[in-house]
Amino acid sequence: AAEPIERLQGLGVTPREAEVLYWLAQGKTSPEIGLILGAACNTVKKHVTNLYQKLGVETRTAACRLALETLSDASRAG
Repeated sequence: AAEPIERLQGLGVTPREAEVLYWLAQGKTSPEIGLILGAACNTVKKHVTNLYQKLGVETRTAACRLALETLSDASRAG
């Protein structure tokens, strides 16, 4: 899943934040993301908080929508 991560980094987030955002957009919870990435749940929550600030959103749903739009725009551009 390296390509979607690179696309999400275009939103101005770190590679790790992009990974967290990718899994958020897949509907994963913070504990699930922690398991997938081998990180503590609190670490994931901190990344999510940073993502909200960097993306200018206030909710998980808004962050997911932005991620999905970014990935879908990129796939259409091909």
